[in-house]
Amino acid sequence: MNRIGEELKADASLCAGLLEPPKSQGVIQMEDSAMILRVKFKAIPGKQFPIRRELPHRIRAAFEEAGIRFAGREVTVRVQEDASPAERRCAIEAAASRGFEEAERA
Repeated sequence: MNRIGEELKADASLCAGLLEPPKSQGVIQMEDSAMILRVKFKAIPGKQFPIRRELPHRIRAAFEEAGIRFAGREVTVRVQEDASPAERRCAIEAAASRGFEEAERA
């Protein structure tokens, strides 16, 4: 986070609004395919929006540079070997439907 703060200070388009560099508050939640981090920074009122948009991209890039990959959502459908094509299709459609519903709630 310190390196990202230095990068933001060096970015001419963002540094004018930044009063204090971002500070990690740590991991606040773990989910199936997400790790939720809390990050705080101080900015001039009204100038925080470009920083807020850029910060997650830089954090993600830092993880990628360190070789840390995040899992994507994945659905595995298992059907009985003797299931008919219609039963297989029904199982796949039901799993896909649940996956879309969960993604919409997230």
